[in-house]
Amino acid sequence: MQIKNRKVFVFIALCALCILIGLAMTVSGLYDSETRDSEAQLIVLRKRLIKFKDGCRKFPSNRFGLQSLVNPKLENCNIPPLLDIIPIDPWGNKLIYSNNKKSVLLKSPSKDGAVVEILKE
Repeated sequence: MQIKNRKVFVFIALCALCILIGLAMTVSGLYDSETRDSEAQLIVLRKRLIKFKDGCRKFPSNRFGLQSLVNPKLENCNIPPLLDIIPIDPWGNKLIYSNNKKSVLLKSPSKDGAVVEILKE
């Protein structure tokens, strides 16, 4: 009888271990997909910022930042809007935009800390 109980205990322990491994793989898979989504989002925004620069001959200022892609007239630029809304990263955070004299930085303050730097010409 004791051997049978031991077999049942080992079986239950192995099942629990399989469940825990499955959960760990699922959670890491979700994190990876969020990271990929964040990086893809930054790449799309980088392309929009370059289109803005091509049409306006400058990147958006720090004052208006990404809002300039929604409403280019804020920067006295006469091009059509490049975005409908300013996106947020997959974790619900606002993206960080910075334009200094040397480069333009677009960053996701999320768990992955994805960064896209757009060098000025």
